[in-house]
Amino acid sequence: MSDFLGRYGIILVLAVMVGCQSAETDQEVPSNGMVMTGDYSGSAFTIATTYEDEIFMDMVEAFNNMDAEALWESAADTVMFHQSDGTVGPLTQADMAAFFSSADSLSWEIDAVIPVKAAGSNRVNILVDSREVVYMNDGSVMRRKLFERFIFEEGTLVGVRQWEAAMPASVQGM
Repeated sequence: MSDFLGRYGIILVLAVMVGCQSAETDQEVPSNGMVMTGDYSGSAFTIATTYEDEIFMDMVEAFNNMDAEALWESAADTVMFHQSDGTVGPLTQADMAAFFSSADSLSWEIDAVIPVKAAGSNRVNILVDSREVVYMNDGSVMRRKLFERFIFEEGTLVGVRQWEAAMPASVQGM
């Protein structure tokens, strides 16, 4: 009987050790690449494991519904916006409401969302590859292929940087 209990005890200890090892492995965050400039220069990039990607997807839904109030629920009062044409300036909920008023309808289709952050930072960057079509009230149509970086600090959107390529009407995707 004691031989059985001894074996059972060893198996139990091994099972607990494997479980602890597995739990540690599951919590490891992959890192690669390196921040080259700024406050976190030399830090590795990691996949962000917080909830900003979910906040971002809620913002996409609000944008597609042309709802500036819902879009701004997780944004700072003023968001610094680096537009694809090189201009930089503040963007507010009122600015988005005015943009939505100038549009008849729109569609923002997301192709990829990648949440990253510099190791040791609380700033999460959501890298987004997308396609946007906006039908303006004046009859013009904006068709753009976008790559954007949405910058969150502690769950709040504080900045956007945008790069753009023209998207002909014949192009449906990438």
